[in-house]
Order: sequence, then structure tokens, then C-alpha cells
Amino acid sequence: MNPAQVFDQYYPLLYSIALQFLKSKEDAEDMVQETFARWLNQDHSKIENNKAYLVQSLKNACLNYLEELKRKRNEKLNEWSDQFSEYQQHFELVYHDLEKEMSMRLADMMQKLNPKEQAVYVLRNSFDMSYEEITELIDTKMDNARKTFQRAKERMQEKKTRFELNKETYRNTLPNFLNAHQKGQLNDYLDSIRAQLPDFFKS
Repeated sequence: MNPAQVFDQYYPLLYSIALQFLKSKEDAEDMVQETFARWLNQDHSKIENNKAYLVQSLKNACLNYLEELKRKRNEKLNEWSDQFSEYQQHFELVYHDLEKEMSMRLADMMQKLNPKEQAVYVLRNSFDMSYEEITELIDTKMDNARKTFQRAKERMQEKKTRFELNKETYRNTLPNFLNAHQKGQLNDYLDSIRAQLPDFFKS
């Protein structure tokens, strides 16, 4: 048989085999074409059975192709894993630095502001609440809230402290302060202030 006859006779068989391996019509067609191309370049006098040669050659080519795909996939997964690990480490460092900064900010605020000033300052500065919204939470008038915030803002800019840091109050307040800024859980932080000023907040 000439090459065209061999191709016509064995193409359906080879295509079905390739499709079983590769699960893709396009890949199967390409693999069969490549297998026939390799067969055409062989010394046919040394090939005893064209069918057996083509089938075995195709199977080997499919296995090699799948192995190469697996290798590339594993390389990509390892690359993604490394990138994710680097991102995670970076995120953890940033998160740690942020927590450290927030912890220092709370300590600084507790040494410069009284609890009333702390509450108004955090609600206005960190959560951008209007003075009207602030008065809905605490027992004060809008003018008083505005004056308290301005006073607190000025005192936070000063280097000198006014109070000695109460370590127990700081330890109890810090987790709620962090959650308020990182997770938006404001109520727990306000409860920490409410414990110090029970009559300052509206019921």
C-alpha cells in the first residue's frame, strides 16, 4: 500500500486510540498527524507491520505528551504555590506591622486623651462618622462633640502625654480596638469605653 492508502485505512483506528488517551479531538487529530509524519520518515523496509508500528508509535507519543503536560502542570502548581507562599508571608508581615502600629496608636491615644475624647476621636477620625451620628451613640450635643473632637485632634498632635497608661485597661481594650479597625466590629470597642464611662453612652 502507498502512504495515502495506509493513512486512509488506519486513521480511524489511530484517531480513536488518541482520543481515548487525550480526551480532546483537536489534540487527537494533531497526534495522529504527527505519528503518520514520523512513519513517513522511517525506512519502511525495516517495518514488518505498519499497523502495529503506527499503533505503538501513537501510544508512546500520547504517553509522552501526557507526561509532558503533567510536568508542566506540576511546574505551574509549584510556581503558584511559591507565589502564594511569598504573598502569604508578605501579607502576614504587613498584618503584623499594622497590628503593631495600631497597638502603638491606642497606647498613645490612651495617654493623651480621656475616655470621652477617645470615643469621639475614634468615631470621627477612624470611622468618619458625622457629629449627628456620634450624638446618636453618646450622650452629648453636636456642638460638644465637635469641640471634643477638635480638642482631641490637637492633643493627639502634641508630643506630651497627660495620663499614665493603665496597662490592664490597655490589654482589655486592645483586642476590641483592633477588631473595630480591621473587621468593623465597633460595638465591642465602644463597650470598652462604656465600661469606663457608663453614663456617657445612650442606652
